[in-house]
This record gives sequence, structure tokens and C-alpha cells, in this order.
Amino acid sequence: MPRHKEQEPWLPAEPGDLIEADKWNEVQQFAKAGIASAEEKCDQAVGELREELDDIDAAKLGGKTPEEWADEFAAAQHDHEGSAYRRFIKRFDDDNLDAFLDHGLGRYPLVDVYELKPAIGPNPKVAIDDELRNCKLLFYYGHNDADDYDLRISIGRDRRDIGIPFGQALEELGVEYDDDDTIEDVLNDLWRDFSRDPNDELDHCTTPWVDKCCGERRTVEQLKDADQWADLRLGIRPVRCPIVPVCITHVDYESVYVAADGRFWRRPLAIYQRLRHTEANPYTETEDFGQEVAGLFGGAGDNEPDIGDILRDLELPEELDLMFLLRS
Repeated sequence: MPRHKEQEPWLPAEPGDLIEADKWNEVQQFAKAGIASAEEKCDQAVGELREELDDIDAAKLGGKTPEEWADEFAAAQHDHEGSAYRRFIKRFDDDNLDAFLDHGLGRYPLVDVYELKPAIGPNPKVAIDDELRNCKLLFYYGHNDADDYDLRISIGRDRRDIGIPFGQALEELGVEYDDDDTIEDVLNDLWRDFSRDPNDELDHCTTPWVDKCCGERRTVEQLKDADQWADLRLGIRPVRCPIVPVCITHVDYESVYVAADGRFWRRPLAIYQRLRHTEANPYTETEDFGQEVAGLFGGAGDNEPDIGDILRDLELPEELDLMFLLRS
């Protein structure tokens, strides 16, 4: 901007001249006119610039679309945050040792494997039968059942009830219900949808409190009014073990192949069968075989237990239940 001394005055005056009112008013009129002219030129320049910007094709930057730039940066950073998630529940037994997980994520996902342990912990305060003790999916009422059935994990004063809130589980599975539906009907729909393909069907149980609630035909609305709905939970205890008894193969960008590893699950039974078939001299397989068996059960040196007795008395699970979490 030019300095003021370089400009000609609007109304020249000499020292000693009086500043008359009409001249002072005229000076103000000159100032307003100048400001208005400057604003008009500025508005005109901004308008012309907007027209130029509107004519620019911004669909691409550097010859690439926004989607192409996003894919390039994602591949470079290997960023898996905030995209897609899949959960699979699979049961393995003697007749089903492998499975495909058809995730359809369009890339190799990260895979986590968890073994499903019985929902009820090892120290329940009430008597339970074997069916309830071994149940992997347990529907319960936290306020009444968590302590009685060892469904709560505590660290000092901090406590957490295991499992998924019932309302959240229904939302994840897309189960539709109304407030006038009975809890028994809603629960049956949950079990049905939870076991749909690609998940395998697992045994499920309910606590006596829930059984009583279903027998009384209580509705969703009644449970909400009693402030009990929010404390209903689907008890599930996935545990990530240091050694995962499954091998994982990424087949392509759409599916994963998983196979149970018999060394950690079925191998003790196979060893027992081999010993039983050679009872006259069970350890003639080779020295390595005997060491391998001992290693499975922690035997060593002079304190090594009788392997045949251990295997005969060993209670082996008939199946292995796993939860696979896939994230891309």
C-alpha cells in the first residue's frame, strides 16, 4: 500500500487556513467513497477467483482419485484400523478336524484364536451338575448369578462380569424383538441365530434364575421396568492360550483354512491306544517315543510317572471349541 505522504490531499490547505464544516464533511465523503471503491474491487476479485476454482476438475490429485490415494497409503502403512471384523465359532472333533472360514474381506486379515472354556469358573458357590459345569454358552442374570456361579473376575475392588450384554448380543446378531415379547422367545431366537452358518452349534445353558424368569413368561418390558434387562448377559469365556492348537492358512483374499493340531488335543488318546495295543512291551516303539510321551505330561528322570497309568486315567475332551476373530 502507498505511503500517505505520496498521495495528493483531497482538499489542499495552507498553514493558518480555517477548516470549515463543509470542507470537513467533504473529506469524510472522499474517505467513504474510497473505502467503497476498494470493497467493490475486492469483491470483484474474489468472484473472479471463485469462477476459476469452479472450473478446476478436482476429482483427481496428481492423476489419482481420493480412493486410489487411500489404497496406496493403506498398503504402505499396513493399517487395519476401523475397517472390518468377523467372528467364527467352530467345534473340532475326531470327524471334523478342519474348516474354511469364508470371511470375504478382500485381503489377508489378522487372525486371533481363542479356546472357549466353560463359562462357569472353577469356584462356584452353589451346587451344579456336569451339564452346567461344562457349558460354553451360558445365559445368566449378573446381579443374582455372577458370584454364585463364579462368573465374575475381580482385582481388588474392581470387578467385571464375563460375557456379552444381552442387548448387545441381540444387536450384533440382528435379532429383532418387541417389548411385549417374552424373554423365552427372544432367547430362543438368540440361540438360533448364534448357531447359524458359518458358526457351529454349541450346547447352551441357562441358570435357574433365567429358567424361573422364562417359566413366568416375563416380557422384555417387564424386565426393563424392573431394571433387570441391562444385567442379563451371554456368558462366554474365550481364553487365549500361549500355545494355540490350530494351524492357520490364508487360502486367498476371501477365506482362511484352519486345521486342529492333534499334538495338543487328540495325540494323548492316540498314544494310549498304541500302548494298549502293545501291553506286553509298551515302550518298544523307540526311546524317542517314550521321551515324547513323558514330555507331554511333564515327567522327567527318576520321578517320571508311569505313562500307561496316566494315559488310561486321563479324561480327554471329546471336542475342541475355538473362537476365531478376523480383522482387516
